[in-house]
Amino acid sequence: MPMPVPMPMPMPVPVPVLPPPICPNFPPHRGNPMAMLSECAVEAAVIRDLFERRNSPVALLGDFCLDAYWEIDPTRSETSLETGLATQPVSRQRYSLGGAGNVLANLCALQAGQVSCIGVVGADLFGDYLAKLVHGCNCDAPSLIWKIPGGAYQTPVYCKPMLAGRELPRFDLGVANDIPEAIQEEVFRAFCDICKCVKVLAINQQLKRGLHQPYLRRRLADYLASHPEVVAIYDGRDYLDAYPAAVLKLNARDAARLAFARDDAPALDAGDALLQRFRRPVVITDGANGCYVFELDLTTHIPAIPSSGPIDIVGAGDSFLAGLAVGYAASRDWVKAAQLGTCCSAVSIRKIGQTGSATPEEIAEILRQDTK
Repeated sequence: MPMPVPMPMPMPVPVPVLPPPICPNFPPHRGNPMAMLSECAVEAAVIRDLFERRNSPVALLGDFCLDAYWEIDPTRSETSLETGLATQPVSRQRYSLGGAGNVLANLCALQAGQVSCIGVVGADLFGDYLAKLVHGCNCDAPSLIWKIPGGAYQTPVYCKPMLAGRELPRFDLGVANDIPEAIQEEVFRAFCDICKCVKVLAINQQLKRGLHQPYLRRRLADYLASHPEVVAIYDGRDYLDAYPAAVLKLNARDAARLAFARDDAPALDAGDALLQRFRRPVVITDGANGCYVFELDLTTHIPAIPSSGPIDIVGAGDSFLAGLAVGYAASRDWVKAAQLGTCCSAVSIRKIGQTGSATPEEIAEILRQDTK
């Protein structure tokens, strides 16, 4: 009977030794096994330090809009003799800066250093009022707002009828605008000049046919790619990958769209994919889940500051962007900057029926409440 031939023992496969996670309760990334996931709650001491150092100049380029709130009083309604329809009497009307204008209002509310802004308005009544609001922000820096003649550009206005505190279907003005290429070139040259004087630039894209026309997008993208010293933070809606050299600030839905062409991918997966694609930090806001800061070797989760009362999320993303820009200009640290952004949005969502902003005093108060 033949003797059995002993089988060779398999060589053990070496297991890579990973560094210990910064927070042991969190696993490594799914997409990048060497990157760790840490949790960092907003720290009042960090916010105080950022406010003490917030004198760095910042700039803003984007789609400046008006938010119009029309409060309807149905008790004053009449029947129109011409149409036979019931009128919608507006007992009170309020106008405030929206889009990039709301980012500007937040930058100024934070009492940032010099804030320069670049944008366009139409040659119309709303454009005149929007420009007046911009120049009234008292940000101690020139505001370069081009008024486009000829009717090709209507000032963007979000007209919001309000009934008993509830927003009715909106009327949007200025949704199909064109900008002459010569003016786009003027805007670009102003952008180049301002980039020489600021540490951080926030870019807002609110309108599909607004400031970010194809010619200007190409010029801005080429400039940012060839000037890595310029720190640009891009918050876009329609052209999410327009500026690959910028730091992306997105909400979770847009991050999933850009990463996987779908809406429902988890924020962690989307952030990993975008970090690997662009090789730039990525900041994703995720509503009540807080936000995530993706960097090459670490992702940090910053929980949201809880709110027990009613909230209004209109303008919360603008508030976060302003806090992120001011925080990074003060610290050169994306996690600290995102903590300030989290505070700004936490204040903003508590302001019902308005596109809110956040002052240092309001942020200090909300942090005191959060520690009780």
